[in-house]
Amino acid sequence: ERLGSRSWGSACCRIATYGWFRLKGARGADGDGCILFLNTHLDHRSKMAQDEGSRLIVRRLGELESSGPAREGLPHLGTVVVGDFNCWQAGSGGECGSAFAIFKDAGFRDACTEAGGANACPF
Repeated sequence: ERLGSRSWGSACCRIATYGWFRLKGARGADGDGCILFLNTHLDHRSKMAQDEGSRLIVRRLGELESSGPAREGLPHLGTVVVGDFNCWQAGSGGECGSAFAIFKDAGFRDACTEAGGANACPF
């Protein structure tokens, strides 16, 4: 959790960055809202680092969502996570890869599957 540190057998230092973004008119006549957007790059060698990094991100997102955006009174409309997870989204049997399963278990949905069904994502 320290900037520039390595852990869980990672080959490189990894990072996640986030920001709250205002969506003007997102709620129609009710006004603006905001989304929490996070970008990450998980380790390319250590499965443990991918899984633990995913758990850390999910935990931090929960904390950020609980505290809300810096601008008071602006409703949180959703959270988007993007990045290079450096792992397969699904195994050969269709089961969710462990890093992706951590996000799925936390209530996240992946856009590829949502757009085209369970077998739509080639990764």
